[in-house]
Amino acid sequence: MSEPNLPTNLKSIHLHEEALRKQAIKIIQCNPGLILHVDVIERAMTIANLIREYPTDDEDIRVVQMLSIRIFNAFAASFKLLLSGYHQKSAMIMRDILETVFLMDLFSTDKSAIEEWRNSDKKKRRNFFSPASVRKKLDERDGFNNMKRAKAYEMLSELASHPTMYTQNMLKKEMDGDILTGPFMGNTILRQGLEELAKNAVQAGEIINLFLPQEWDPENIRENFKTLKNNWIKAFYNFN
Repeated sequence: MSEPNLPTNLKSIHLHEEALRKQAIKIIQCNPGLILHVDVIERAMTIANLIREYPTDDEDIRVVQMLSIRIFNAFAASFKLLLSGYHQKSAMIMRDILETVFLMDLFSTDKSAIEEWRNSDKKKRRNFFSPASVRKKLDERDGFNNMKRAKAYEMLSELASHPTMYTQNMLKKEMDGDILTGPFMGNTILRQGLEELAKNAVQAGEIINLFLPQEWDPENIRENFKTLKNNWIKAFYNFN
């Protein structure tokens, strides 16, 4: 089957995206820290796929599997967009990951909330399971009053998800540079994107892992994630 006769401009932008991906891979390959970010992202995605393969008839676990698949797809899309030069759109998907991870975090310690969420209508979801409500419940559960979850969510909202003046910072190679149309690549913005995506990956992998039975690890995936996660934390947070 021959390739569809797409407009020349769309073909050109695709070729540019592919060239940027090659450029991004070269940047990553020359930086051990960026390689570690990519590795922990891949391991978190593997954890998300592992729970999908777990055989179950439990409707609540199936909800967890569905949300894990959502997270897997979001990581894949965000990573692809990042390497293709769409940094703002990549970050927009990171907020989706964060929101889903927070919801699963709530479910991890309140199993009754899974059935409640699964059977809720739009009004109940808005009142009891909105992103703000979920973050509040988690902060109360953990005794947090620093609003770190809200700040992380708000940062991605302001920079990427909502049309604000802060969006311009995602449309530049460097902070003092010009706003660019279409995909582009820069060392700093690529590093920042991979750092944030890896941070989300560590959270996602930890939370998804909580729903897996201890004996379910057919290829030692969970232990590999734990080792890589610990290496990542030591590298970027100076924990011993």
